Amino acid sequence: MKKYVLLSVILCLNFMALAQGWRKGEKEIKVFLNSVADYTLLSDLKLNGDINPFEGIGIMYVNAEELNKLEKTGLSYKILKDDLNEYYHDFWHQDVPPGYYSYFKVSIGLTFVVLIN
Repeated sequence: MKKYVLLSVILCLNFMALAQGWRKGEKEIKVFLNSVADYTLLSDLKLNGDINPFEGIGIMYVNAEELNKLEKTGLSYKILKDDLNEYYHDFWHQDVPPGYYSYFKVSIGLTFVVLIN
């Protein structure tokens, strides 16, 4: 059973490594939401991102076509990252990206879990 769990974890890590990244020309933007109508307008666009009602903002990930649709609504926004592919270009070429563990640390942790069970 332990072998199957370990094999499943390894397979999941391999599939995660195949992730394709951002769409071509995709931007990260902050949309300012001042009323319920603004929330409805943004929600109707069905953009990728998160809406934070406590701060009255939405952090959205848009391509050029989606940005044009957003501009037509009249909602105010600010571009945070103009090209996400360029911004994160060297992300996976670091020794260990910020907030992640090295392979060695993961394997030690998995070994410990297997040994205590």
